[in-house]
Amino acid sequence: MKETLIPVPSKDIQNKISTEVIRRRGEAQRLRNEVEAVVTAAKARVERMILGEEEIGEN
Repeated sequence: MKETLIPVPSKDIQNKISTEVIRRRGEAQRLRNEVEAVVTAAKARVERMILGEEEIGEN
């Protein structure tokens, strides 16, 4: 095991991988934020419907 060689990508490939990981994490965060905003809006709308402040079926 001491002499097992582990292949390591070139610096250029490592940088490309790192850039892509950062991009995907940013996109995932953006999508989480978008989902949170949609859920918050939906909860507020349901509350207005329950209170009779908004008709069911209004868009």
